Amino acid sequence: MNLEMSNEFVCAFKKCLIETMKVFITFCAENNIRYFCTGGTAIGAIRHKGFIPWDDDIDVCMLREDYDRFMSLRSKCNGSGYAIIDYHDKGNPAPYGKFVNMNTTLVETDCFPYSSGIFIDVFPLDNVKNDLEETKRIKEKVMSDMKLYQSSAYDLSWSEVFKYLMNGHLNSVRKVLQSKCIYQHQFAKLSNMLEENENVLRNINGDRVLNYYTFYKIEKEIFPKEWFSGTIEVPFEDIMINLPVGYHEYLSKLFGDYMTLPPVDKQVSHHSQYYCNLREHLSIEEIRRRLSKGEVYVM
Repeated sequence: MNLEMSNEFVCAFKKCLIETMKVFITFCAENNIRYFCTGGTAIGAIRHKGFIPWDDDIDVCMLREDYDRFMSLRSKCNGSGYAIIDYHDKGNPAPYGKFVNMNTTLVETDCFPYSSGIFIDVFPLDNVKNDLEETKRIKEKVMSDMKLYQSSAYDLSWSEVFKYLMNGHLNSVRKVLQSKCIYQHQFAKLSNMLEENENVLRNINGDRVLNYYTFYKIEKEIFPKEWFSGTIEVPFEDIMINLPVGYHEYLSKLFGDYMTLPPVDKQVSHHSQYYCNLREHLSIEEIRRRLSKGEVYVM
């Protein structure tokens, strides 16, 4: 989170995120969907029994069959105050799933002006071919197409474009103009491209899995499927969450000695919050109006 956030707001944000996670867990249980908390969330659960102190998000993964069922149930959230979104939602820069608390508002950066809410990231785990070079090629295409898709979500108001131009941020201005003039008009084509990639991933057979949407080195993030053959329930803040049954092997391969704290200069969040409102869900137009009056964070 941004440094100017008060400790009080950070605590309120994390409490809201836990409440969102509770709803997500209930939704998965009611629909027989298996999930695994991964990444920093898994480290936090084992090392801190909750959030890593400087972290502020929750990441989960699902095996492809569970992920597809999860995404197919997005209409079940209608009217519940929550939503399931992915690349089919125009303006959303994330190609993977999110479980969103629509009673709140969250915009992570001015360059991706999509009015979301407090969310849980939901990643699919897909099978991996035995041929590492072929797997690398597939992942590179997935990542390349993801960046193209995100270009359609890159945007700024014209007043913000002028401000960026005056401050010499020419590369950002170039990206915005490309988005406005080219990519925003190709949203259907770009989202179809992501759908075609998912179909390719669905048809891969193997006994290892990979999250194709991350920036880790591929050799570190190919895992035996047996590590995700079941779940183990562990405490996280005031709730219980699922980790993969092979969480120790998974975390050791990905992070090494995950029980040792990193150096102090590495104990920082890698996420940004451009505008956050924990009380209500707002449109981008209303967010910009409130930002112009100096409102950034609302508890």
